[in-house]
Amino acid sequence: MKKIEKLEEGFNNRFEDYEKGLELWFNEETAHFDFLYPPYEIEESNGKIRYLEVNIETVRASDGIRIHYDFDRDGFVIEQPMEKEIDKGDYIECEDEWHETSFIKSWALEKESNEEN
Repeated sequence: MKKIEKLEEGFNNRFEDYEKGLELWFNEETAHFDFLYPPYEIEESNGKIRYLEVNIETVRASDGIRIHYDFDRDGFVIEQPMEKEIDKGDYIECEDEWHETSFIKSWALEKESNEEN
C-alpha cells in the first residue's frame, strides 16, 4: 500500500492500492474507505477488494459487520456473521457464515424537487 503525500483537507494520512482497489484516509476521528471500481461479481475480483469488514475491540462484545456494494440492487449490503458448526468427524470446526441484515439504497436521501408541474 502506497502512502500519498497530497492529502485531502482535514485528513492527515492517506493510503491507496489501485491493484487491490482501495483507498483509505483518516484523521483523529474519521476513517474514510473507498472501494475503487470493485468487481461486479466475486468471480470477477482478480485480486481486487470487494468486502470491507468492520469490527470493534472494547469491553463490550459485538459482532462485526461486512459491507459490499450490490450492483443489481444499486446499494450497499451490510452483513453479520453467524457461526456455523461443521462436523469433521474427530472434531467440530466453526466458521462464520455471512447473512444480510441491512440494505442501504444508493441516493436514498435525495432532495425532493420543489418544482410545481
